[in-house]
Amino acid sequence: MHVPDTIERTLTLPHPPERIWRALTEPEEIGGWFGERAEVLELRPGGRTVIDFGEYGSADFVITALDPPRRLVWAWRSFPGWEGVPVLDGPHTVVTWTLEPAGGGTTLTMVESGFAALPEELAAAQHKDNTGGWDQGLEDLRAYLAA
Repeated sequence: MHVPDTIERTLTLPHPPERIWRALTEPEEIGGWFGERAEVLELRPGGRTVIDFGEYGSADFVITALDPPRRLVWAWRSFPGWEGVPVLDGPHTVVTWTLEPAGGGTTLTMVESGFAALPEELAAAQHKDNTGGWDQGLEDLRAYLAA
């Protein structure tokens, strides 16, 4: 079965990139729209973030690149069975956030890639789950920023 390698979503938001950057990188902000609680251990390449998704468990992230407030890239594993294995040492996907000023707001693009490289038994289900998860998560981000 062919699994698409990426999920891509683009939002136009009426907020400057700096505001959206905070929502993507500050623990108290992340927990307001993505998961229940976030712990950003270091906001730098190689820095780690843990997000608690409540009944869905938690996910470890490793920041691989950042250019505040324009670009943030993290590798993550949002599926069970690899606890205790560093994210970059096992199967994972990569999420790239790009923020571009657009008039008085921002065009936010999120691309998650790497599904085709996941183990076959995970790839299709993970792509399906993350597609729905991002659709909901990005609407939650929009609502969080509007509040």
